[in-house]
Amino acid sequence: IGTLLRTADAVGVDAVILINPRTDITNPNVIRASVGTLFLLPVVTTDAPTCIDWLQHHRIQSIALTPDAPTDYTQISYAHPTAIVVGSEDEGLTAECISNLTHTASIPMAGFNDSLNVAIAAAVSLFEASRQRGALNKKLN
Repeated sequence: IGTLLRTADAVGVDAVILINPRTDITNPNVIRASVGTLFLLPVVTTDAPTCIDWLQHHRIQSIALTPDAPTDYTQISYAHPTAIVVGSEDEGLTAECISNLTHTASIPMAGFNDSLNVAIAAAVSLFEASRQRGALNKKLN
C-alpha cells in the first residue's frame, strides 16, 4: 500500500480509496514505503458497494486492471475523472466488482508471467493517465 500511495502522489492523484484493506495503513512499513505521503494524500477506506455507488453517483469512470482484459490500458481515455481499480495480489478483483465498473483494461506482457505487482500495474496506468492529461509536462515546465 505504501508504494501505491507514493506513486499516486507522484502523479498528482486527488485521493486514494482503499477497499477493505488487509493491512493497517498506519503500519510502520506502509508509512516507510509511502515516504510519508500517507499523511499528505487523502486516503479513504470503505467497502466495495459504497465505493462503486460513490463513483457512479459522481460520474467517475472506473477502470479495472486485470490480466485478461481484452483492452490495452493505453486505449482507454483518461481525459475524464477516473478511478483506476486494482485488486489484491492474491485474489485480484471479484467478478461482481468488475461487472460494476466502467471499463476493464490490461497491461500487455511479453514474458512468461501474466501480471505485474499491484503497485507496479497501478503505476503504469497512473502514469499513462498523467501522460494523456499532460499533467506531468505542465508541472515540470
